Amino acid sequence: MRRMTGASGLREVSAVADTAETKARFAAKIAACRLGPIVVGIFQYAPGVTVHTVENFGHAHAVTRLAIVLDGEATVRMGLRILPMNPGSAILIPGRQRFSYAIHSPLTVLYVDIAVDDPSVASNAAIDHSAWWPKETTLLAGLTGFARAIVRRDVHALHHSERTVIRQSVESLMLAVITTAPPLNLDDYDAIPGLLGTAMSHLRRHHSDPTLNVETLAAALGVSARTVQRAFTHTDTVSEHLTLMRTHTALAMLQDPRFATMPVTRISQKAGFASIDTMRRAVRAATGKPLNQCRPAVTEP
Repeated sequence: MRRMTGASGLREVSAVADTAETKARFAAKIAACRLGPIVVGIFQYAPGVTVHTVENFGHAHAVTRLAIVLDGEATVRMGLRILPMNPGSAILIPGRQRFSYAIHSPLTVLYVDIAVDDPSVASNAAIDHSAWWPKETTLLAGLTGFARAIVRRDVHALHHSERTVIRQSVESLMLAVITTAPPLNLDDYDAIPGLLGTAMSHLRRHHSDPTLNVETLAAALGVSARTVQRAFTHTDTVSEHLTLMRTHTALAMLQDPRFATMPVTRISQKAGFASIDTMRRAVRAATGKPLNQCRPAVTEP
């Protein structure tokens, strides 16, 4: 296994840390094997860090990742969902999906990255959706055992025909797992119980109001701002959710031909941003691109 630490280690695993302390503490080991459009690998992480992944896990093409916990504990945050990860549990994540994971104990994860245009899975709509298995299934156990054996041996020393059979076997197992994946709705706010669900539904309906914040949200719900903040303890803050919703609205408008001639200042207002500069920063944070690259011939203010 190759060992990686600190900032350079984070770059190697295509991730970013949220603080300088997290960056300095980061430590991981990795062993991986490429089989055509598939990469199979094992990560070992030291505890006590939170990692935010980057698009397509650093690949130059679109991929979906299946991650299976072999040992240790972590918490994955995707959208509103906070998912506990324990030995045997697994998660399916499209490379375009932003998420983070907090590592609570020494963690070993088996992962399978597969190109979404691979003919073996491209026709399966589930390849582009998120899924979560809270505990091991028979199919996951089968894929885990086979994939671990692949990583442990030097498959590149095998004859081409044998590598082809191994790749096809991984594809078949991966397809079986994906086909039976339990759906995971990251944005079903109405299904969230209690005050948090009520608050999120209100944010979804009114996020384009630039005056909406934690205080006005609390007033609309008839509770105190502190009560609202407590409801958001285990997810992003009200401000962070508002920024995400407004960014999604702005990006949808930027990419919609019906708004092709609308100035971006007007789009920022309709999305609920207080200023065009705020929207620029939010769009860059969400996409990694400047605003003028998010639609053809953007009309600058």
